[in-house]
Amino acid sequence: LGHVSATPVTRFVSLAYNDVYSVMLDGALLKPYWRRSGTGIPDEESGVRATAWLVELASTLFAQRRADFQAYDAKFIVNFTSIGGEPYALACALSYRQTLGMNKLAVTAPAN
Repeated sequence: LGHVSATPVTRFVSLAYNDVYSVMLDGALLKPYWRRSGTGIPDEESGVRATAWLVELASTLFAQRRADFQAYDAKFIVNFTSIGGEPYALACALSYRQTLGMNKLAVTAPAN
């Protein structure tokens, strides 16, 4: 990563894995939400190319939307600091990211 100094440096790392099936519900294996039909995402049982495609797309979108994310983060911190102070705002930011980052969404067949 280079020499550590007082000058801020930003790096971007993208890690991914492919869960071909996300959830088992009543004995049925359910595909993850991002692999539902109609998304245009390559759908292969191996999932290797689909995962690579998604990582590339996410990297492109991150680069395009980074300023939006930073503005949202700044507003989030200001709002929650005004409610409970900086430690409270930082705890809220951490819990918000963990809540969104640690979930499983799956697709079921439509109910008849």
